[in-house]
Amino acid sequence: LRLRGVQGEAGVDFTLRRDEVVTGARLVVNGAYSPSLLGDLSQLAVTLNGEPAGTVMLTPDRAAGTEWTIPIDPALFLRDNNLNLRFIGHYTRACEDPQHSSLWMNVSNQRSRLELTVSRLPGQPDLSQLPGPFFDKGGGKLVLPFVFAETPSDAVLRGAGAAASYFGMRASYRGFAFP
Repeated sequence: LRLRGVQGEAGVDFTLRRDEVVTGARLVVNGAYSPSLLGDLSQLAVTLNGEPAGTVMLTPDRAAGTEWTIPIDPALFLRDNNLNLRFIGHYTRACEDPQHSSLWMNVSNQRSRLELTVSRLPGQPDLSQLPGPFFDKGGGKLVLPFVFAETPSDAVLRGAGAAASYFGMRASYRGFAFP
């Protein structure tokens, strides 16, 4: 992620499973930034769902590359979440050019990560939760086996095909299999 300007910003949306609750969380950010930044004014601010989750001061001694671990309050997590990084950079105490070449920060998208500890909630039979528990948008690849008590008729196979089509559409980019 390349963050530029006096308030460069980037975010990522993610969804938790319906049957999970976050009990512990930390964000590990690996990045580098301009050595010209003023360490007492420049920072990386992290928000989760619009709520402040943590702040890191950007001091010149760590500009070449560093890693921060930011604990995040588990109470801030919802089913649908937005994690946002805001780079607040300053290179002078006087009037600044908001697009000055020294106002930058790079965050690694390969070495940075959100680490979650989750607990599973017990499932309850409730048809109002459909398409759950068969499909949850917070999960990964959908694997939904079809089991028939006997050789299925053409009508049953058409019904299974319609169900597979519906669940395949819901699973979308996550991938799916219907063994």
